Amino acid sequence: RKDADLTFISSDGFRFRVREAIVTCNIETDVDRPLELLHQGTYTYADLDSIQDSLPTITMTVDGETLSILLASCYPPRPGSSGIIDWTFDKLSSTAVVRAIEVAKKYKFTAIEHAYRARMRQFITDHPLRTYCIFRMHGWTDDAETAAGRSVFSEITSQYFPEFEFIPAQDYYALLKYHWECQSAIA
Repeated sequence: RKDADLTFISSDGFRFRVREAIVTCNIETDVDRPLELLHQGTYTYADLDSIQDSLPTITMTVDGETLSILLASCYPPRPGSSGIIDWTFDKLSSTAVVRAIEVAKKYKFTAIEHAYRARMRQFITDHPLRTYCIFRMHGWTDDAETAAGRSVFSEITSQYFPEFEFIPAQDYYALLKYHWECQSAIA
C-alpha cells in the first residue's frame, strides 16, 4: 500500500503494509493502546534499506497466511472483490480463516469477529453440524445451541465433516446426546 504508515511482519517473515487507522478501528474500543496489545508491549522502526520503507513495524507470532486474512478483513472490499459478508461457507470454514478469527479474538479485533459470526449465522440452516462445530470452537454457545437445534432434523451419526476436528469429543458427544433426546421426544 502506497499510503501505508505501519508494517506488520509475520512469524515467517512476510511483510504487510497497512494504514494504522484502518487496523485500529477494527480493534475493541476500550483497548487504550491497541498497537501495544498487538505487539505485546512496543513497536519499533524497521531497519530497512530505504527510508520510504522505514515504517513502524509490529512483528507478530502469527504466520503470513493467517495475518494476511486478518489484515485484509480490516479493509472494506475493493470493487470486484468480496469481504467477509460475501464469503462462501467453505471459505469461512477453512482452517486458515478459522485461525485468523482466533487471532482476531485474541487481539480484540471485535469488528472482524462480529462480521464473521454474523455471516456464519446465515449458514446454520444449510450446515447445522458444521456451524455447530465452528461456534463451539470459538466459544459462541448461544449460536452453537441454535445450530444444534437445527441439527435435530439431520442424520448426524453417519456424517463426517472436517470441522469435527475443531472440537473436543465431549462437545460432539453433547451434540449426539441432545440429538437423541430430541429424537425420542418427537417419537
